[in-house]
Amino acid sequence: MQKRNRAKNRKKGDNSRGGWIYYVMIHFPLFIFWKAGITSNTPWKRAKAIDPKMLGFPVPIMFTVIPFGAYWFEQQMKSLCEPFKVEFYKGDGHTEWFVLPGGVLIFTCVLIVNTMWCLLFLAIINNFHHVLNFLYD
Repeated sequence: MQKRNRAKNRKKGDNSRGGWIYYVMIHFPLFIFWKAGITSNTPWKRAKAIDPKMLGFPVPIMFTVIPFGAYWFEQQMKSLCEPFKVEFYKGDGHTEWFVLPGGVLIFTCVLIVNTMWCLLFLAIINNFHHVLNFLYD
């Protein structure tokens, strides 16, 4: 009964499977705890939505946009970091916390994805530059 009421009160678009932004947060003041997940909102709004009963608060440190397959990416990161998983409180967002080595591993993977996005952007700009040179020469 309680789950049903909670599901009714959720806002449309709160479904984590529908998210497309993968974020990494670090807990303040307990820096050994890192959180990762997906959202369809901004990482800062997600950080505010995490259970206020938790000691301290999460600070978003990095995010990446994954328009297709964000849920799959999240599941891969969870399985990769399963040995580092920790639940230090109960409430909203309690299942995706990892101790320091897992957080650093996830941070590195997100950094690689962001590097790939930057390289794609640079390749597109470079191609556009060559097309303009071709047209105006």
